[in-house]
Amino acid sequence: ARDRLEDGASYLRAAVSLRPDYADAHRNLGETYAMQRRLGDALAHYLKALEYQPDNVGVLNRASWIMATAQDSTVRDGRRARALAEHAVQLTGRRDADSLDSLAAALAEIGAFEAAAASAMTAKKALMVSLPPSAARADTPDTSWPHRPWMRPRATCACSRIT
Repeated sequence: ARDRLEDGASYLRAAVSLRPDYADAHRNLGETYAMQRRLGDALAHYLKALEYQPDNVGVLNRASWIMATAQDSTVRDGRRARALAEHAVQLTGRRDADSLDSLAAALAEIGAFEAAAASAMTAKKALMVSLPPSAARADTPDTSWPHRPWMRPRATCACSRIT
């Protein structure tokens, strides 16, 4: 699988060298690098994609998450992560759990822990609203998410929780 990721990355690098404004190729290259745990490279391509698609909520969240949670201090930037996450939250009308989760991580990174906790709770509520009634139980304890697939945070993001 690693070889296939690298093969795909080589095609994506060729695409962005031919068309530097190809936002989808930058996003996909970011996804590929995130899967390879090359977070600095992933972030660079997510940010490049945002130059051409500044309202792409998925890319805003991925870039924000990396900047808020990366162990590498050269990649980490809480204030910029917050700005990107706040933009995603605004674009989604405070209804997208991933955007609110990204904002919570960014707020925690800059030390705004009460605001981070509030954003995380709002993210949970947004997630519960988006689930089918059989899955969205208000009395589900916070500690249950490892055992309940619908409660796992950020399951669709390639860069989720890899830092």
